Amino acid sequence: MDHQQDVNAQVPHINRVAVKIPPFWDADPQLWFINVETQFALGQITADDTKYNYVVSSLDKKYWAEVRDILSNPPPTGKYEKLKSELIRRLSVTQDQKTRRLLEHEEMAGTVIPDDVLRPLWCDRLPTFTQAILASQKQKTLDELADLAEAVADANPRGRVEETGVVLVCYPYRRCYNRWRP
Repeated sequence: MDHQQDVNAQVPHINRVAVKIPPFWDADPQLWFINVETQFALGQITADDTKYNYVVSSLDKKYWAEVRDILSNPPPTGKYEKLKSELIRRLSVTQDQKTRRLLEHEEMAGTVIPDDVLRPLWCDRLPTFTQAILASQKQKTLDELADLAEAVADANPRGRVEETGVVLVCYPYRRCYNRWRP
């Protein structure tokens, strides 16, 4: 038995794996955290403070500004989860923003866009005084909103803007969104 103990004493034990946190991926914070949590699992890191400190140390200063409130006053418990959820929430591009970007930069011939996505895109292209009037009309359909927007434009001829290229502000307003409706 003494020989067995000597052999065990000579065999080095690996207690943990080095954690390699990649630079923060602002294009997809949620995917970055999946990678980071994989690294934590490999390194058997489970302590909240350790996870928090790894993430904070891997962030560039421009991202510190995004979560200054959390870094300045971290919660007593759940620091890592709070930092993670806020970075994802504050830096992730929403589906609405992705759709807007796509619609603004791509030709969408033959594409049907749902009204709940199209409505804010279309309303944002209207003159501000028309937007203010339409904002209170949440229950109206796009067709009803177009009728109302055209009535407002008729009452104020300076509010008319013709359609040009990819700019979707136009009169009559119905033409703007009918391009993406069945």
